[in-house]
Amino acid sequence: SHFDRSNFAVEMHQCYLDLVTAGTAVLLFEEAAPGESAAFRFSAVPLAQVVLEEGPSGRLDTTFRRSELGIGQLNARFPDADAVRAFARGRKDDSEVRVGVIEAVVWTGAFYQYTAVIEADPLTGGKPRLLANGRFHASPFISFRWLKAPGETYGRSPVMKALPDIKTANKVVELVLKNASIAVPGIWQA
Repeated sequence: SHFDRSNFAVEMHQCYLDLVTAGTAVLLFEEAAPGESAAFRFSAVPLAQVVLEEGPSGRLDTTFRRSELGIGQLNARFPDADAVRAFARGRKDDSEVRVGVIEAVVWTGAFYQYTAVIEADPLTGGKPRLLANGRFHASPFISFRWLKAPGETYGRSPVMKALPDIKTANKVVELVLKNASIAVPGIWQA
């Protein structure tokens, strides 16, 4: 019932769009805040924000993510972090301020180690500042691929297979349109 009440269907649809076009998709699975209608919260993570690595077993065990968050998003995502309170001090009205956040989830062999840092905190002279640290039995980032060739980390998609045909069809349409633009003036061109 918690899956039914969560945003799983919406976020999973976005993951499937990434999976079909790019061959790889990432879904972030988190606990929802107390009092929400569902215990789970999902987020489709754009592939531009993540770097994936395979572990020795061939599974996508390591995930690095870089995102930019506003002060309100930082407070919602990391409510207990001292770094957020220090960063937000004096900036409550500045909704334009965005800060780079780097998250890492690494399989250690026994558990997943999670670390999140502010990329370059101006309060520490541009050095990273710890937001959260912890251990998980399962990774909060669920990464999956459509099809994988040996030696590759990222997947291959059906769109990648159809890309040559798509380019050919686009070129044919372009040439037809050029021909039509020449044929339209007809006698007036002379």
